[in-house]
Amino acid sequence: MGEPFELRVRVFASEPSEATLRVYQEGVLLARDGVRKVSLPRGESSQTFQSVVRTAGNVALRAELAPEAPGADGFADNNAASAVAVAPGRPSVLIEIGRAHV
Repeated sequence: MGEPFELRVRVFASEPSEATLRVYQEGVLLARDGVRKVSLPRGESSQTFQSVVRTAGNVALRAELAPEAPGADGFADNNAASAVAVAPGRPSVLIEIGRAHV
């Protein structure tokens, strides 16, 4: 919590293409580079983003890809993906002070 983490988005393109990739954390675009123009090669590629989680718990992440050429994508339903990551809270320690049993 409070530490930067790396988020990797994997993309598969049937043909080389240009697109806009948007990445959201809790429904908000990533602050530093949540929108990125990408040149996709044929096959699998990945883009890496940096973010920070400020509160413990589940974190909703979403990536959306929009091709630059209209009609270039024959199946637009697979241009988004979501995931949930769990951010643990700060460690805690319980110290119990009492009488020693002899």
